[in-house]
Amino acid sequence: MRANRLERIGRYQVIEPIGRGTMGVVVRAFDPLHGREVAIKLMHANLQMTEEHRRARFYREADAITRLKHRNIVTMYEVAEDDNTPYIVMEFLEGMTLAARMSGPVRLAIDHILDLMTQLCIALHYAHEQGVVHRDVKPENLFLLKNGVVKLFDFSIAKVSNTTAVTQVGHVLGTLAYMSPEQLGAQLDHRSDIFSTCVLLFELLAGRRPFGNGTTTTRIVNILSGARPSLSDAVPALPPRLGAAVNRGLSKDPADRFDTADQLASELHAIRCELRRAVVATSEFADTRSASTSPTALTPRTLPVPASAGSVSDCASTSAVATIDAGFPSASTSRGDPGLSQRVTVGSSTLCPGERQVAPRRLNVATVVAYGAIAVLVVLVSVLATSLFGDRTVSGSNPQHGDKQLSPHRLAPDLALHRCHGKRAVDMEALR
Repeated sequence: MRANRLERIGRYQVIEPIGRGTMGVVVRAFDPLHGREVAIKLMHANLQMTEEHRRARFYREADAITRLKHRNIVTMYEVAEDDNTPYIVMEFLEGMTLAARMSGPVRLAIDHILDLMTQLCIALHYAHEQGVVHRDVKPENLFLLKNGVVKLFDFSIAKVSNTTAVTQVGHVLGTLAYMSPEQLGAQLDHRSDIFSTCVLLFELLAGRRPFGNGTTTTRIVNILSGARPSLSDAVPALPPRLGAAVNRGLSKDPADRFDTADQLASELHAIRCELRRAVVATSEFADTRSASTSPTALTPRTLPVPASAGSVSDCASTSAVATIDAGFPSASTSRGDPGLSQRVTVGSSTLCPGERQVAPRRLNVATVVAYGAIAVLVVLVSVLATSLFGDRTVSGSNPQHGDKQLSPHRLAPDLALHRCHGKRAVDMEALR
């Protein structure tokens, strides 16, 4: 079955091919039953695997995704076969992969990086609790939605507990640049994903991969026995606490890393909150000195914070920035964040203690129509009042002077004057 020639897969109407991987081709399709677009992954021929092995691994991915129901993990709708070809139906995601975002001209702000990586760690922790180790954490397998939410996908080489291993002897699974030492030979557990996550975090912050881009042999040696790269040495301006967290996650021995992805998420969240409080403090200090000191001497070099970031409650300004300059308070070694269960998640980001996020006001169609109807009604009433009362006059009689007709415009100042003196009616005799 060739995806580029397909018009239908089961009940799904194929729109276009959107990707290809080791285990399958992904197409965009329409589900007429539910009236929605979906992504369908079809198993395709792999010359390095037998038919039986391909099927086993394909259904292994389906089994892994079936176990996982999380906002930061792609949702699976169905597993079926068409013309003896297995396929997986998943939600269609709109946005871009992290790899595509990283290749753009503008680098991610540190606040955005910490937000994305915290979401990734939360997703991994959930998967690990369900007995699934991803084994291929990399930018190409992370999708950034338009609302800032991160989605982890492609569980084709995931390790699923309580299932029979399907990895062939002598085969190494994963992407070398993000592999942990144990992926290259030893037995691995969930801490392998923590290592890969810190490799990605190092790359996002330093702009380069920690184990270089040399030959395959050189990189394998660096991963297995080379000196652990130091993020603080690569980017001295970063907070020491952030450098220490990444260095810990890159430990060769899994026992020296974070015990769980949840711990890493908590640490990254706490660091993010420290940075945002430091930015607020720096901004307030700059405001107090702006009258006597040049702004450039006090304003740190800054990068924009994404729209998904929550607001800082004690910040006097409506804008926030994430700074990467030196001068932050020294990092504390204590872990002030007790865990994910005591944090509140709003939108795409996790709020810091003391923060609150105000949802933006949005005008829907009904509101716009109501406002328009009110405006038309006001205009109609004005026109009607003018037509009814515009030519009417107030008259009174005087045997000596005859009748006088007074326009309402003439009465207006006198009415106001009489009301000021507490009168309820117009003295017509005074007006004559």
